[in-house]
Amino acid sequence: MAYKHCCVIDSEGAYIEFVLVKLEVDGEGQEIAVPQYYTMREGERLVEAAPPAMRPYAGAGGFIHPKWDMDTSAWVEAALEEEISAWEADHPVPTACLEEQASQVRAKRDALLAATDWTQVLDAPIDEPAREAMRAYRQVLRDIPQQEGFPDPVAWPDLPETAKAAPEPA
Repeated sequence: MAYKHCCVIDSEGAYIEFVLVKLEVDGEGQEIAVPQYYTMREGERLVEAAPPAMRPYAGAGGFIHPKWDMDTSAWVEAALEEEISAWEADHPVPTACLEEQASQVRAKRDALLAATDWTQVLDAPIDEPAREAMRAYRQVLRDIPQQEGFPDPVAWPDLPETAKAAPEPA
């Protein structure tokens, strides 16, 4: 006897439940999955898949009305945009989550700034156009907290190329 987990979906493919199933062999030698602690209803079936990522609050990734797509063997969103907007309006992001996310974004931004500090010293071995491109890049990094919707999503700038300057003659 073996056990595994499966998702229960209805006749339309909508997600119902994540269940434990026991694998048994029937009288004809076929392996069958028998749900444990769950009674299958008419039209329901098992899908061997991880459960869909459900949204705990607005702005979180995942699904509001997950539906199993038999063609792609993947979860898809079955809700309309209006339903999603209404759901997100009713489920605001907890302030603590936003603060933690903002802290993580600022930490990444600070690390990117620190990694490019060397480009701003006068004797850095880069040419002036590269120094200016890096200065602009660093300003965009500093302005990230002012982006609309901060801390999610964040539009990260691309790191400019830094060409080394020709050494000055001795």
